[in-house]
Amino acid sequence: MAQVLNAEEPTTYEEASKEQKWIQVMDALMEAVRKNQTWDLVRLPEGKQAIGYRWVFKTKYMFDGSIDKYKTRLIAKDFKPKEGIDY
Repeated sequence: MAQVLNAEEPTTYEEASKEQKWIQVMDALMEAVRKNQTWDLVRLPEGKQAIGYRWVFKTKYMFDGSIDKYKTRLIAKDFKPKEGIDY
């Protein structure tokens, strides 16, 4: 059985930005967003407020308990994804 590393997940961007493994995962996600042209940067209409966001960090494990990969998502604040629904 493979040994499991200390895989404590950060709960904030500030925590994650102190560890190279999480920085790499965040950078990869943002590169995919740019490559896929997921977002367009536009001016916010007068009187409107931008939606806030937050990072969610997860460690994925292999069947033997060893770490498979580190994963992150960027979600709108106060948005509660539902399991089984692809957003």
